[in-house]
Amino acid sequence: MELALQDEAKPLDRKVGLMNCYCYNQFLTLGLEVSNIDFTLKDGTTKRFCNDWLTGYTLSNAIVQSTAIVIIVLNLVIVTVLKCKRF
Repeated sequence: MELALQDEAKPLDRKVGLMNCYCYNQFLTLGLEVSNIDFTLKDGTTKRFCNDWLTGYTLSNAIVQSTAIVIIVLNLVIVTVLKCKRF
């Protein structure tokens, strides 16, 4: 957790993505509760980095699944239309 927080504090061009790895690992263990993990920053404030990660992760997975469903539906429609038409 500490290494992920240190990596997150680095400039964007120097980050290696440890927070993503940490959040994914915790997601496998905790499930959706990963969004409730609080990180205490150097100034004393808290931030939920894994909440942002979970939003991005679920949206990207939803896009992948939706694309597959759209392809299946289009395939069914095209096959049905071609079977109904007699050339």
